[in-house]
Amino acid sequence: MVTSRVPGPYFGRPVRLLLATGPVAGSCWAAALIGGRAWTWPVPATARLAFGAVLLLAILALLVAATSQHSYQRTRLAMLASPVILALDVTAVAAAWLTAPALTWALGAAVAVSLGRIAFTAWTLPRLAAR
Repeated sequence: MVTSRVPGPYFGRPVRLLLATGPVAGSCWAAALIGGRAWTWPVPATARLAFGAVLLLAILALLVAATSQHSYQRTRLAMLASPVILALDVTAVAAAWLTAPALTWALGAAVAVSLGRIAFTAWTLPRLAAR
């Protein structure tokens, strides 16, 4: 009988940190987008909807992964969701950089939070993959 190695708490820590910083990043982006009147930016509605849908799916995958300490398959969701979160942060920073009419303090804070999450996720991802 083959048994899979049950992941230790290492899987949960980075996932929980991404989940904990998510509302902070979301609040920063909400303030930046509302203050910058993002609804006037030249971004297609389908891109906005796709971004939101992918974000919700990634959050759900992280929630499932974070609440599991005994299921290897569920914690492997972190390996699927983490690059998605990384890509979403990169997309948000790039979209703001390319379409924002002006750099405001709120946009600067949102970009800084996202860059921190990008660095953390990029640093953590290889360690998750090695497990």
